[in-house]
Amino acid sequence: MLPLGRTRNILVALRVAFVLGLLMLAMDSVAAGQRNSPGGLEQGPATPAPVFGVSGVVLDPSNAAIAGAKVTLHGGGLENEPSTTTDPAGHFQFPGVSAGSYEVEVQQEGFKVLKSRVKVGPRSSAPMRIILPLRELHEEVTVTNPQGQLSREASENADIIRLDRQELDSLPILDNDIVKTVTEMLGPASGGGVVTVDGMAVSEVGVPASAIQEVRINQNPYSAEYSAPGKNRIEIITKNGSSHYHGSLDTSFRDYRLDARNAFSDTRPPERLSVFDGYFSGPLGKSKNTTFQVSASQKQDDRQSIVYAELPSGTFSQNFPNPQRSTTFLVGINQDIGKGNKLAIRYGFFNWSDKGYGVGGVNLPEVASDESSRRHYIYVSDRATITANVVNEFSVRATTSDSMTRSVLQGQPRIVVLDAFVGGSGQMNYNALHNYLQLNDTLSWSHGKHLVKAGINLPELSRWSLNDRTNFDGTFQFSSLTDYLQSRPFSFVQQRGTSQLLYWQKEVGLFVQDEMRVRQGLSIAFGLRYDWQNYISNPKNFAPRLSFAYAPGKSRKVVFRGGTGIFYETTGQAAIADMLRFNGQTLRQIVLSNPSYPKIDDIHGHLHW
Repeated sequence: MLPLGRTRNILVALRVAFVLGLLMLAMDSVAAGQRNSPGGLEQGPATPAPVFGVSGVVLDPSNAAIAGAKVTLHGGGLENEPSTTTDPAGHFQFPGVSAGSYEVEVQQEGFKVLKSRVKVGPRSSAPMRIILPLRELHEEVTVTNPQGQLSREASENADIIRLDRQELDSLPILDNDIVKTVTEMLGPASGGGVVTVDGMAVSEVGVPASAIQEVRINQNPYSAEYSAPGKNRIEIITKNGSSHYHGSLDTSFRDYRLDARNAFSDTRPPERLSVFDGYFSGPLGKSKNTTFQVSASQKQDDRQSIVYAELPSGTFSQNFPNPQRSTTFLVGINQDIGKGNKLAIRYGFFNWSDKGYGVGGVNLPEVASDESSRRHYIYVSDRATITANVVNEFSVRATTSDSMTRSVLQGQPRIVVLDAFVGGSGQMNYNALHNYLQLNDTLSWSHGKHLVKAGINLPELSRWSLNDRTNFDGTFQFSSLTDYLQSRPFSFVQQRGTSQLLYWQKEVGLFVQDEMRVRQGLSIAFGLRYDWQNYISNPKNFAPRLSFAYAPGKSRKVVFRGGTGIFYETTGQAAIADMLRFNGQTLRQIVLSNPSYPKIDDIHGHLHW
């Protein structure tokens, strides 16, 4: 057994060894931590983190590549967010991207900014396919006249009249008839107006007033594009669809209780008028590249014709109803195809009726006739930007129209007593079916100081079907009431023959024009037009046109303008129809002087033969 003192020494030595061992272990741990820490003096080998890539292609809505688009990569704990641009094929790539969630942002002028999320990880994902939507287009045209300066373009003129939608809304337009109102602006030297709607010549506007965007008069008066001079031309431009939903509603009423008394009527005629006109437009679906428009108008005009005639029994006065109804409807779709290409498709409908036509003044109620007209049409226009300097504008319109006029009283002759009364049948029996096609195609080329235009117009390619039985029962004419009572007419006129007629009407126009800026302050426009029509044609219908504008000095406060041209006017349908009908074989007009006359039973001209 060891002595007690020696035992204690051994225990103390063990304790010291244990403490020294703990200290050595602690120092070892600290040294290892310093070696593994980034700030340590020594760095051991570490496993590198895996990296990946983000790539894709940027396209426009027509799947064409967009070059030069800015692409930025966001997210994933990136301190400096990388950005790049797409190559000519529309491709982009971000190499060396760590795993995580990112956002790819694409920007390009003319397009909306698009952000797309993408996850990057071990599983390889397909390259991104980004379709960049077009930016919403806002067109604003501001016409200014800085310091009183005038335009030096030969195609412009100082007395042009342009009425936009705001100005049209400010005009006092009676019965919502815009054409009738602006016709008063043509002036006495115009010789009557030629109306065009979206470049197509029309006999009636056939669109609601709310669908009209602008009206122009005397626009480019010597242009070879048109057969009529500017002072005779009323150009109507209809609205395009809007990328935002909006609409309008216009109503007007008029009642006879607010009218003044008519001197030729014993009582105030109970006339009423109501007009409704509405328009609505907006985007079609989610895309604002395709828009629609709907407009409609209805007019109910309860007119009263005042009869004031002299009969053998005395003065005859009566109010006779003459109601008119009209309905106009227009629906259209407009699409912005991109790269300056625009397509528009429209359908229009027009229905009109007039009951009691021909009554009033010395015309008795029994001569009344009923008229009606109905028309359907489809209009298509396409504007294509072929190159930066070449633009093609094409439009076509197909129309079918049916009109009829028929006397209420049939089987009776017409009786005309000069300065007294007109009785019997109205002798109106006419029907016309008109199917026709119109076409315009214009190619514009801009090069340096020149703007060259060339094109073809097809104002009329139509098939007419007429049935004319006007005055088939004849008309007696008397010089006075005394001769009427004594059964002594001085004339009898009657139409006989074949009432039906079928023919084609064709009109074609060709033109070329160059608007040239010769030098600063001097512009010249010259062109040549050729018009042709069937039945009455002339191979020499060449119409040269020339206009100029000269502004001396730099102030442009004085501009000298001039122009000259030859204009050919087509005969129209009526002259051709008369030529084909009254040829001595189809229809014949019989005129008898001092004919015999049957016995008069009563004052209204009911006759015994």
